[in-house]
Amino acid sequence: MGEVELPYVAADTTIESALDVMQRHGRSGIVTNRDGQHVVLTDDDLVRALRERGDTQVCEVKPARRTTLGSPEKPSYRAMFAAPRLPAALHRLFSSEEVHFALEAIPGTKFLIRTVEESVAYSLGRPAVVCRCQTNPQRHVWRPAELIKPGRCNNNDGAVDCTG
Repeated sequence: MGEVELPYVAADTTIESALDVMQRHGRSGIVTNRDGQHVVLTDDDLVRALRERGDTQVCEVKPARRTTLGSPEKPSYRAMFAAPRLPAALHRLFSSEEVHFALEAIPGTKFLIRTVEESVAYSLGRPAVVCRCQTNPQRHVWRPAELIKPGRCNNNDGAVDCTG
């Protein structure tokens, strides 16, 4: 099992602002609220949504990975994570086909994310790098691994600036 701390952003935060928060915290994920439930959004989710929809609010971004069905606000969820029951609770939670992340609030504006895939936790704990086309930096946005030619925009072959 892997764990990582991720920052929380309000549902009405723009994608650009959420990417900034991600990069300031040196992470590749954030937690936000979507349809009344906490969800984990990755840099992949945000970059894809930015390309497809422009700079909308993070609550409009659909996560690629399934997030916990429970939410830290629910008493049954909090009881499940009581210290003596934690290992069994996580096993039950992750054995469900519909759950990928378990969230636990940390005082302040962060969440502890638990997942059965250590590689996912490792990836979320790494700094997000975003590449922007110099001619259209608002919509021609890529992660380095998505670039067909390193240093060049996939849409117009223009130069890109990668920051992280």
